[in-house]
Amino acid sequence: MISLEEAQQLILANISSLPSERVSLADGLDRFLSQSITAGRTVPPADNSAMDGFAVRTADVTNASPEHPVRLLITGSLPAEAVPAASVSPGQAMKIMTGSPIPDGADAVIPVEQTQTSGPEVVISHCPRPGENIRRAGEDIREGQVILESGIRLGPAQLGLLASQGETAVAVGQRPRVAILATGNELVEPGQPAKSHEIYSSNHMTLISQVRQCSGIPLFLGIARDNAGQLESCIRAAAHCEVLVTSGGISMGDFDLVKQALDKLGLETIFWKVAIKPGMPTLFGRLRQQWVFALPGNPVASMVCFEQFVRPAILKLQGAGRLFRPKQKVTLAAEIHKKPGRLHLQRAQLMTDQEGRYLASVTGDQGSGILSSMAQAQALLILPADRRQFSPGEQVWAYLLELPQVE
Repeated sequence: MISLEEAQQLILANISSLPSERVSLADGLDRFLSQSITAGRTVPPADNSAMDGFAVRTADVTNASPEHPVRLLITGSLPAEAVPAASVSPGQAMKIMTGSPIPDGADAVIPVEQTQTSGPEVVISHCPRPGENIRRAGEDIREGQVILESGIRLGPAQLGLLASQGETAVAVGQRPRVAILATGNELVEPGQPAKSHEIYSSNHMTLISQVRQCSGIPLFLGIARDNAGQLESCIRAAAHCEVLVTSGGISMGDFDLVKQALDKLGLETIFWKVAIKPGMPTLFGRLRQQWVFALPGNPVASMVCFEQFVRPAILKLQGAGRLFRPKQKVTLAAEIHKKPGRLHLQRAQLMTDQEGRYLASVTGDQGSGILSSMAQAQALLILPADRRQFSPGEQVWAYLLELPQVE
């Protein structure tokens, strides 16, 4: 068996990113940028008003107060799309809308709600600071500035940033097609009648969801029975996909036929069996042009192994800059016991205390089939292979699945 780190390194050493493609910004959400973006335009392109109000010279209103208001002559009005045709001279003010360029001479904007109008004049009882309510040219983006780094995941803000540069399309990594095959004579698809000894398949749903979370394209192949011919037929049906993920049938039992079927079809095994719990019998290999991950059938083991092995592979295929969940030191809230020999990845809930420390509590029974404990998990505790006992207050590393709650 190899270690978790060795398995992850082998995956990343073998897999290369897919070619990039251009998609419209409207289709760019959750895609991974394939090249860094340099601004071709300054934003804002000119000083402009942050408010609806009046552009003024602060020198004219230095002594303005409710007791001694200042009156200025209104010389015009600037809608957002207008270019100022005149400057603001001493004793004058210009009505201005949000986004309108600041006219020459003005150095502040007074919000309209802080003024009163009296015929051709505006009455001001507030003295603004120079630059108040003015958005300066380039305060957001400067021409030539790198605004987005290659490999980032595009969210709403990043797509808006690209739109602010006039872009309509963006180069991103291709989304890999991920075939998902559940295996086992005991499995029944949800919605179908189940006998007392049969189990509703959950792994295909968790795997489909996990693939979508990392922007892959899932293709569910159905449930294959523990039959070599049927397994081979299902695997062949996935040949057009970049990745194949199977669950179940990968251990050493009489009906664990997945590896046998893969081998018969020409699998090049890169590793089989990793010194972790849950998930020891995980297999990774290459079947012609396809990457294959054969995961254990127990629901938690399937999910945990996807997190550690399949997720980073799918992300790397898309050129993502960050491949693994963030790691964080957490403080154990209670004692934990484990068998030595394998690294354990235990499900935990997190809270933050008043000092900002992350406190971790395991989510009950850690059996590989206890999916309800995974549903409560916000982190996976990384418990070293050579340790047997962990004390309350001790710090250990953990993979964060989601942000902890604040106590």
